[in-house]
Amino acid sequence: MPVEAPIRPPQEQQTQILPKLNTITKSEDTGSVAEQVQDTVFEFPEGISAFEEAKRFELLISEEIKPFAYFQSLDVEGLGFVCIDPFLVHPSYLVEISPKNMEFLDLAKPEDAMTLSFVTVAGDPVDTTVDLLAPIVINVKNLRGRQIILEDYPVRYNIWQGVQALKKTA
Repeated sequence: MPVEAPIRPPQEQQTQILPKLNTITKSEDTGSVAEQVQDTVFEFPEGISAFEEAKRFELLISEEIKPFAYFQSLDVEGLGFVCIDPFLVHPSYLVEISPKNMEFLDLAKPEDAMTLSFVTVAGDPVDTTVDLLAPIVINVKNLRGRQIILEDYPVRYNIWQGVQALKKTA
């Protein structure tokens, strides 16, 4: 029986998970070189909150927008989310996965989880926020994901303020 598992991956793990999944491809639409999880489809059996019909996604990473990425639906045309690794912008972020979610994801150990949070891009970059309350967690072994709801985190955490806080702790 899985136990409640906190996820706060070490810095080196955060930077190693995505490159292992990605290969370089050229986008036909933009002509830019982007990293894409090629032939890899992330499955969300329940969909994403408010978009339950969107169950399959791919992750696009471009050098031009790093550390952000684009989580694109394969089921709903035009649906995608800008996202970021939340551990990069919040100095003490901690994701606790309940036994129920561990079982649903078939997650044997927290190290096999990749966590992403959705970003709301503002006209002024200083006002851009990230949703720390409802991250998506993906088992990198079986590519199954689920959006989970945490406690005590904001839906709109200011990324700029988070980066400034991280600079103070470095």
